[in-house]
Amino acid sequence: MKTILDVIQEKGQLLQGSCNGHQKCGKCKIKVLNENFPVTPLEQKILTPHEIAMGIRLACLHEYQESIKYQIWQSDMSILTKMYLKNNDNIIEDGYGLITDIGTTTVVMCWVDLKTGKIIATSAFKNPQVAYGSDVISRIEFSKKNQKQLTEILLSKIEAVLIEKADIKIKRMIVCGNTVMTNLFLNCDVSSLGHVPFKIPIKKTQIISSKQIFKNINQQFLVYTFPHIGPFVGGDIVAGVLALDIDKENNLKMLIDLGTNGEIVVGNKDGMMATSSAAGPAFEGVGITCGGPSIPGAISEVTIKDNKVTYHTIDNKAAKCICGSGLISLFASLKRNDIIDELGRFKNSKKQFNIAYNIYITQKDIQTFQLAKAAIQAGVKALLDENGNVDQIYISGGFGSHLQVKDLVELKILPPGVNVECVNNSALSGAYTLLRHQDLKRLDHIVDACKNINLAEYPDFDDYLIDGLYF
Repeated sequence: MKTILDVIQEKGQLLQGSCNGHQKCGKCKIKVLNENFPVTPLEQKILTPHEIAMGIRLACLHEYQESIKYQIWQSDMSILTKMYLKNNDNIIEDGYGLITDIGTTTVVMCWVDLKTGKIIATSAFKNPQVAYGSDVISRIEFSKKNQKQLTEILLSKIEAVLIEKADIKIKRMIVCGNTVMTNLFLNCDVSSLGHVPFKIPIKKTQIISSKQIFKNINQQFLVYTFPHIGPFVGGDIVAGVLALDIDKENNLKMLIDLGTNGEIVVGNKDGMMATSSAAGPAFEGVGITCGGPSIPGAISEVTIKDNKVTYHTIDNKAAKCICGSGLISLFASLKRNDIIDELGRFKNSKKQFNIAYNIYITQKDIQTFQLAKAAIQAGVKALLDENGNVDQIYISGGFGSHLQVKDLVELKILPPGVNVECVNNSALSGAYTLLRHQDLKRLDHIVDACKNINLAEYPDFDDYLIDGLYF
């Protein structure tokens, strides 16, 4: 049976379907315009009565017919694009540059005045590949069927943004991302990353003419991509090391990317160690019933006191969803108030916990979050085992200033008593550093000095993972 979701994907249209059509995530929402369109039992469980009355349906559950008229149902897309920048450049160069972070979930592009170092324009959008799965494993799986489609849908969107900003003549473009995103950008077959032994199609820094990548733009410039440390420790974490000068520090520093891949690196000028903990997209709100990205209206902080729930939303807009920082805050509050037990189960046999009107979490959402928490926690423990205590921990992700360190400690994601700093998009910041300094030798040094640890082969990993499931 060809579903409506299949047709949408074939057309290259953007519709989030984080389970790649396996009828699990409930995210591939469309608005059907036909009257009296049937509702499946699964939709009655997943969708709200209001959504059903509006004609909202799940594209993966209905067979495509030409008579069906529908619209893709999307929430507003807005990403926090602030960066952690060290303002100590004394470089003067005419012209403009472009830095791009191709995330599994979002893509952020910033145009930089090379003379002043100031960012003069930004663009942020959902990675169109989310239509084929929310994580890199789903993308790898889909690429076995049609890798070209994954590459084309991404490049087409980036091209469209470049055409919109065609009046800004750029000299060079810096691209960072994990191994899968970068190699798909370079039109590489990523199937070798889907089975043992994992092999990276292109591992080293690439410098390519824009004409080899983009077919429909008039500008010509050089495109630089970051190198990768290991199969699932990519250029985005190399960029983070570059931005934070971890490779130049005397004391041990740790960088944790609370994203889909859960990349972690620890080290100093004497050497580094990195791993990927495959956290999944829960920290970005994906796979959570009422979860969403860090958009205006996303619940970013939750407080529970005397059984009363209060919350804060981004830009103080009406609550639309709950984002990653909100989830971390919520679960820490649930634990502090003894509403969930150490296994994450509701103590009063509730089926869900209400946060705001039509925004809630279920027992299944707690389990999804537990898996993400456990993965990061296990990765952190493994690297601390190997390297000892660290002087500083940096947390990177699209959380802005909303993430509370005390909540990460409460949930045991981070050890107590360590100096912790939340940094905005360290990957994009590293791309900025490379754009300004063009120090390619330093990139090679970072990769050569960093040992990649495969957690699946780490002796205590299973024990750490199980421990991490406990609140």
